[in-house]
Amino acid sequence: MSTRRWVVVGLAAVTLGLVVLWLASYPDTYTPRPAGYQTSDDDREITVGFCGSTSDTIEGSTFGEDDRSVVVGVRLRVHPDQFSYGIAHKVTFVLRTPIADRVVRDARGNPVPRGPYVCPS
Repeated sequence: MSTRRWVVVGLAAVTLGLVVLWLASYPDTYTPRPAGYQTSDDDREITVGFCGSTSDTIEGSTFGEDDRSVVVGVRLRVHPDQFSYGIAHKVTFVLRTPIADRVVRDARGNPVPRGPYVCPS
């Protein structure tokens, strides 16, 4: 077998290994839709509720803002081996300027309702 063929086979094996590792970790996470948000007294922070379960942990969050909108998101990791029930995971985002009349949106561009958030239990 030529050296070139060994390199191709080796790269294919490494690529396959990386894909398997990625697939093994990916299904345990999900991105819930924001259920609602509340603002701080000075309108410089928003606390967003994301419906999940008590056994989920926050894997990461996303945030962006411009003059017209604020975009929020969170990624939760599932722990199926633990007992759980529904709960709102609350994440607070600090704004550069007060919220004013800007719209809060999820990553898909859907508006997030202002006010208390209720998640099914």
